Amino acid sequence: MRTLCAGVSTRKYPSDLTDAQWKILKPLIPPAKPGGRPREVDMREVLNTLRYQACSGCQRGILLP
Repeated sequence: MRTLCAGVSTRKYPSDLTDAQWKILKPLIPPAKPGGRPREVDMREVLNTLRYQACSGCQRGILLP
């Protein structure tokens, strides 16, 4: 399990980015725009969510219990 902000834990899915993949992709994500609210989400988790949905299509069989 990984811990996100505010102590929320999440399980690791097979579609999650590896550390090596994240190391390559992280520099490609633009920083939050100045003058606005600070970014409150973990961009790695955003990419993990998009990959999960692309891989599974949210099929019932791949959801964790």
